[in-house]
Amino acid sequence: MKKNYKIILPLLLSTLFLINNAKATIVIIEAVGTTTATEEFIPNVANAVCGDTIRWIKVSGTHTTASTTIPAGAATWNSPTLTPNGFTYVVTLPGTYNYTCHPANGGHMDASIVVTCTSGLPTLGNVETTSVYPNPTSGSITIKSADATDGMIYIYNGTGKSIFQSPISSTSTTLD
Repeated sequence: MKKNYKIILPLLLSTLFLINNAKATIVIIEAVGTTTATEEFIPNVANAVCGDTIRWIKVSGTHTTASTTIPAGAATWNSPTLTPNGFTYVVTLPGTYNYTCHPANGGHMDASIVVTCTSGLPTLGNVETTSVYPNPTSGSITIKSADATDGMIYIYNGTGKSIFQSPISSTSTTLD
């Protein structure tokens, strides 16, 4: 019996590229201190994975946070004064995110977030040279990729379960 898969491409693409968000966590960074000698971000170097939410919270003093050097393509940020509830930012790309604070009492605080991206999914080809159409569809789809001529296409559902796979042998593949 032939199985019909109804695929809405935005869901498919978000599942392929963002499946690791299902495992995302909140990384807490505390802004501490009321004098130049005691002001710091704790931890000074935080570790995160793509999809994690970074939450800076004020423990003491008056602080902000603003990106200084971040991975190419990542969004910059510049928070208002931190509160106990905090300011949040979602890391989306691997690399080192450097940030700073200019506390109200003077001084200067610098810290970093080191981000890795490990979704557990097979690596996709160059997204800029890959297209999937028509969008949306309830029938066949065509996948074209300039750099994929020998391999497999995997389709995952929203929970990360593989629901379809098919070999590819050319730069254009049509699935029904």
